[in-house]
Amino acid sequence: EISEVLKTDLLQASVTGMEFGTNIILKNAVQRYFRILGEMPRRLRDPLSRTSLYYRRRGKKNLDQVVFYDKIEQAKKEKISIPESLNGVNLMRVEIRFNGCLGSQLGRSSVMGKTLMEQSFYADMKNRLIDRYFSIEKIQTVNVENMDIIKKPTDATKLFFSLLFSKSEDGQQSIEDFIQQLRDKGVFTRRADYNRTR
Repeated sequence: EISEVLKTDLLQASVTGMEFGTNIILKNAVQRYFRILGEMPRRLRDPLSRTSLYYRRRGKKNLDQVVFYDKIEQAKKEKISIPESLNGVNLMRVEIRFNGCLGSQLGRSSVMGKTLMEQSFYADMKNRLIDRYFSIEKIQTVNVENMDIIKKPTDATKLFFSLLFSKSEDGQQSIEDFIQQLRDKGVFTRRADYNRTR
């Protein structure tokens, strides 16, 4: 239909960028889930605002990103009408965004309009989104009722600080800032020690 309106065959168009994602209905506010999404390999965790979280490439041209955001908040900002059935729903959008050099990023000679209609292409994109999501370190929520893990005073101290960070709006970001400061100073020689500290 779009091809007819534009009087151009979009199946032959060269696609240079795209977004692929899904919406997830959540029990709690979208922002609460950002706290449990930790580091992603070879990506910089970037909470761009209160309602969005980006994972960008480290030290390279930003050709692709993984993005989590509050879809309802975004729709309100852009004055997009929200279906009645979604009023009061916590809706998180998860996307992978590709900007430029799409063919080489996806291991193809090119991506055309007709490529977007292929079942195998859709399955590949779905698998990429799933793989990226599962590569993100998930931060365990702390349960104060789990006192059986306390064997010595240092265990109690760790649990106490974990509780403080889990309740703080920017708790995860404070941890990531501290870890980055340790990296900048070269405190540990082994990379795994930064993860253990986290």
